[in-house]
Amino acid sequence: MIIGAGLLNLTQAYEVLESSTISGTTYPQWVIVLPRELPVGISNSSRAEHKDFFPYFDRLFINQTVVFNFSVIMSKNATISMSFSGNITDAIDVNSPLVMECEAPVTYWEFNFTVKSNAMEGFYFGEIILEDLDHGNIVEIPMFFRVVKPRVRVLWDMRHTSWSINYIYGQFRFFSHYLETVNNVSIDMLFADAPEISTDRLQKYDMLMCFDPASVQYAFLENGSYIEHYMLIFSKREIESIQEFVESGGILLIVVTQVLYSGDELTNVSNINELLQPYGMSFNAESVYTETSQGITPVPAEIQGGHIIGKDIDYLPFAGVTMDVDSRLSECFLMYEAKQLGGIYLGMRGGGVIAIGSNFIFDNWAYLGLYSGSGSSGKNVKRFAENIIEIVQNYSKIVKDYGAEYGQLCENVTVRLQNASEV
Repeated sequence: MIIGAGLLNLTQAYEVLESSTISGTTYPQWVIVLPRELPVGISNSSRAEHKDFFPYFDRLFINQTVVFNFSVIMSKNATISMSFSGNITDAIDVNSPLVMECEAPVTYWEFNFTVKSNAMEGFYFGEIILEDLDHGNIVEIPMFFRVVKPRVRVLWDMRHTSWSINYIYGQFRFFSHYLETVNNVSIDMLFADAPEISTDRLQKYDMLMCFDPASVQYAFLENGSYIEHYMLIFSKREIESIQEFVESGGILLIVVTQVLYSGDELTNVSNINELLQPYGMSFNAESVYTETSQGITPVPAEIQGGHIIGKDIDYLPFAGVTMDVDSRLSECFLMYEAKQLGGIYLGMRGGGVIAIGSNFIFDNWAYLGLYSGSGSSGKNVKRFAENIIEIVQNYSKIVKDYGAEYGQLCENVTVRLQNASEV
């Protein structure tokens, strides 16, 4: 089909094609690299959901590590080199190879970089330059970002969930955007192929976020035939490491949305409850939501008590599972029709656990204000995120140490608390 105006000389066009050297063995090298710029969004629209988000928003954080793939699309195999212009390498250390043997038609080049610990806060701009050393093609990818010192460092666990939409680029994009751009929270990803969670790995973070962990993973052959399924559970060593992380001042946010489906187990809730046992909290299989013609719809769950986590919030959207919260160890802060839905534990030596039975509180529709209980334009869920970060930054490490001295029955007791915060 030809679209346009004017005359087309078909004879001359045919002669050009006839004289071309392009054949099955002789053809030019084309190189296209995606993404074409960093960061990139869905479109050039000014709408919030279309703004730049991949592989970061408008900023990077000191000591943050970012990992993503370049898609290198070529007509021929080639050796591709990577170099940089501008001042971007003043701020980042590149951890991945700078030369790659690329195979046509597509090679995925993992790009891994860490923001330097001594990087100056400010704006950086330059290009990532990919050069075809065999055929001379050059592709320049503009890259710009601000470097910011983070308030809180988060490790986002994708190792223990099969919910691929739980990435910060997926159904939690607006939540992660709100954390990073409004609250200056640095997020590192723990990918599915990462080593086990260890005490050393957690040491550099203030918070571990686990959405829908210990979920079922199905394995299939290339033809679609089912092979097996297994649970992405926390190992004994990981449970011990996470509990040690909590006791040393870290905060664990753990969210479970669904345990059973048509009688089949989707989440190994026993594994999660083993992790939560010291904190007096556990998840159940019982579900709470409403069913409409459009499917599952969240209910407006009510904030309970006067805990800081519920400050300035009346309701949160909830579609998920119930919990049991032992009031001797933890506090229930979210309920619906007398059913416990969320609990929080804060330890005397610092650190804590926030456990919630629904990921709907954090998803994109909640942040657009589309659920009952999310508030106008997501006001309630945004305030909830702020409260969590406030707990991590200001309330989880107030007591560094404590002790008690006492003698006989009815004598005075001396309690000693050591302040570790600026409060």
